[in-house]
Amino acid sequence: MTGGRDEERHGAVMRKVEHKLLFESVADTLRQAILNGDFQPGERLNEVSISRTLNLSRGPIREALRQLAQEGMITLIPQRGARVVEVDQREALAALAIRELLETMAAEELCEVITPKQIGHLRDVTERMRRAEQDREFVDMVSLDFQFHRDLMDIASTDTARRTWTILSGKLMLFQSIGDRTFALSLSVSDSHWPIIDALERRDAKRFRTTMLGHIEENRSSVLGFPEPSADDGH
Repeated sequence: MTGGRDEERHGAVMRKVEHKLLFESVADTLRQAILNGDFQPGERLNEVSISRTLNLSRGPIREALRQLAQEGMITLIPQRGARVVEVDQREALAALAIRELLETMAAEELCEVITPKQIGHLRDVTERMRRAEQDREFVDMVSLDFQFHRDLMDIASTDTARRTWTILSGKLMLFQSIGDRTFALSLSVSDSHWPIIDALERRDAKRFRTTMLGHIEENRSSVLGFPEPSADDGH
């Protein structure tokens, strides 16, 4: 009897794990489609249509949409479903200003606690970013860029700071992927991360902060160089 209950309990746990992995896979697929421009800003994401396309039940689709909403890529409107967010230049600049604060506020602690293994991981991410850049895999490059910064936030930031950064980063990823490709097409995105790694290896908080501010300023200059949509565009 006990063995039967254990098997049932273990089976329920495994089903939850499989379900979690499934909704994460769906979230990855939808995120990639949004960054590729398959879903345009303001476009509705139809839960039923996505379910049919992926041949999945609506449960994991719904959870994947919640995940993307937490990342700031879509908005969930009661009784109306999900829509891809619309991020204009003004909002992108505001997000960068907040991100600037979040990514430098724990500089001292970060430089104290980061391990050689974590620095090695950041090197690996940057190298993959360089390869994606050379291969003109634009969406992969943008995703790796944000992974680098997300992984940094995970090392020495508060839970509130990480959650706030996640929401901002989703909107910025969307803006860069669909609207502003100037910085990415310069083929210098990966190069701009090596000085950050160097400052971390030196455990130099002042250098890290200065380098990170300069890095984000490059993003800001790129955003400022992208023209705002006119009133004729429907914005």
